[in-house]
Amino acid sequence: MLYVNRVELKNFRCFENVVVEPNVGAATAPWTLLTGDNASGKTTLLKAIALGLCDGSSAAGLLRESDSGYIRDGKDKATIRIDLVDLVGGRVEGEFRVETSLTRLNRQLESLGQKTTPRKDFPWHRIFVCGYGAGRGTSGTGDIAGYTAISAVYNLFNYSEGLQNPELTIRRLQHTRQENILEALKDILGLSSVNLAENGTSDMGISVRDPHDVTVALRDLADGYKSTFLWVTDFLGWAVASGRQLGRPMDGIVIIDEIEQHLHPKWQKRIVSDLRKTWPQVQFFTATHSPLVARTFRSMSADGPHRHYHLRKADDKGVEAASIEPLGGRRTDQILASEAFDYVVDYDPDSEHILEELSFLAGNESLSEGQRERAVEYLEMVRLIQSIRLGQTDVELNAAQWAEMRQRSVIDELEQEI
Repeated sequence: MLYVNRVELKNFRCFENVVVEPNVGAATAPWTLLTGDNASGKTTLLKAIALGLCDGSSAAGLLRESDSGYIRDGKDKATIRIDLVDLVGGRVEGEFRVETSLTRLNRQLESLGQKTTPRKDFPWHRIFVCGYGAGRGTSGTGDIAGYTAISAVYNLFNYSEGLQNPELTIRRLQHTRQENILEALKDILGLSSVNLAENGTSDMGISVRDPHDVTVALRDLADGYKSTFLWVTDFLGWAVASGRQLGRPMDGIVIIDEIEQHLHPKWQKRIVSDLRKTWPQVQFFTATHSPLVARTFRSMSADGPHRHYHLRKADDKGVEAASIEPLGGRRTDQILASEAFDYVVDYDPDSEHILEELSFLAGNESLSEGQRERAVEYLEMVRLIQSIRLGQTDVELNAAQWAEMRQRSVIDELEQEI
């Protein structure tokens, strides 16, 4: 099975020099997670990986989807270097490299060159990659004849490039393969059943039994189910088109931007583990804005090999990718306040305003009567904020409020004694 072992970008848009190294070597395929602010380069990095895994003619076709090009401002050349390893039973049986170079011709035109190691007999036919952009949508209209890398990753570069029609994809398969796809969809989506009506027997086509035990047509499903159903079916359709057997352990490389899209927080918490369980041999590169997805990974032994990279702007070297420790075991507010989300503290705007005003009043040595009244009012609000921050669930909040009341009672008794 071919896995990406190392990605190095030089002068590629916001990246002057960045290296991402998936943790390859265990029985389970590696998973690489990207976090970072908007415009920090997550999508750019995912596109670079997709470009680097395409042969020269396919990569050149993808370049046309950008009006501004991919070479960093002020530079004349950019490179994408991807190292791959062939893993068999956890042992490295082969090593390969593909280096894609971009050269600036003029303001809007770039030429592309490619070198591979080995130069001859490079295993292009063994690279199976699919890519899904943040605008992948909830309906599929595409039709395929055979697998090509450029077609399978095109949605990353052009959201209007629709994914495959899920019903058409499944109906084209033999009965056994149809059952394999429907079973995989059921497991990943957490549904009771996924069914394909026989031709002419129902106008539903694909129907599912939802969590409320109601049979619903695919087109009437909630967006979270439809979006996930769509890209999963698309991936399985490309797998069959590439000659893979669905009854065997699936291998390949999947690139997904904003994997949490349309998913309820309860589903965000388990989407990674569901995919891991269904496809332990598939390598994933995913970007997320969700702290619930980011905390999915715990220890290496429990979750298989993974790496979490946080993208952030360096002083004068563009964006850097910092490898950070797993966030499993932390609360959502703690994850938001961590390096992975740029230390976002989850105060609401009103609370921040109150604290700022109180700070101003505390620094004023002579307060007017109105200011004093406002300060007392703000202090009461701050006590409420502090008690709320001691807990999250209703039980924790009640306990925190009881503790606050008890503390206040003790203070009042002491004041009376004094």
